[in-house]
Amino acid sequence: TMDPETHVSARMSKAECIRAFKNEARLAGQVRHANIPALYDAGREGRIYFAAHEFVPGRSLAQMMEEGPRLPSARVCAIVRDVAVALAHMHGNGIVHCDVRAANVLASPPPIGLDRPPSRAGGQ
Repeated sequence: TMDPETHVSARMSKAECIRAFKNEARLAGQVRHANIPALYDAGREGRIYFAAHEFVPGRSLAQMMEEGPRLPSARVCAIVRDVAVALAHMHGNGIVHCDVRAANVLASPPPIGLDRPPSRAGGQ
C-alpha cells in the first residue's frame, strides 16, 4: 500500500508519487513469469493506493540472511539464478526493476519472486 500523504519523498511531489505508483502498477500487470508474483489488482481506497500481488510463502532474502542459518552455496546460486532469469524477462520487455535488493527478493521453495513493481526503462 502507499499513502501519498506520508509516502512523499524529498525527490518526489505527491502528484509524482501517485503517478509513479500507477505507472508501476500498470507495468507490473503486464509482466507474466513464473519467478515474478502476478499482480491481481491495483487501485485506490480512500487516500490509500494498493497493489494486490500473488502470495509468495516464505521470507525475504534479507530475513533469511538476518535470521540464519547461513544459506548453502547451492541455494544461494539457485536464488541468484532465479532472480536473474526474472530480471532478464523484464528487461526483454523493456522494463527495469529499480529496487533489486535482498528485502525485495522473496524466497520460498521455488519459484523465487521479486517483491516490487517494475519501472519502464528510460523512465516511461
